[in-house]
Amino acid sequence: MGIGFGEAQAKIDGACMFGARVQLPPTITLGDLVQELSSLYSLIDDMAKVAPPEATQ
Repeated sequence: MGIGFGEAQAKIDGACMFGARVQLPPTITLGDLVQELSSLYSLIDDMAKVAPPEATQ
């Protein structure tokens, strides 16, 4: 999660919305990919439920 994304935009807007970035090895198998993505499901679902700042004002 987070590799320095959005710092400049956060300084401009005065707000920060975090996203997710998953780095996978190029040799990952489909089975391992399914397992990895399945383990992230609840996090992704929670993130999708968060309203953008514009919608909450």
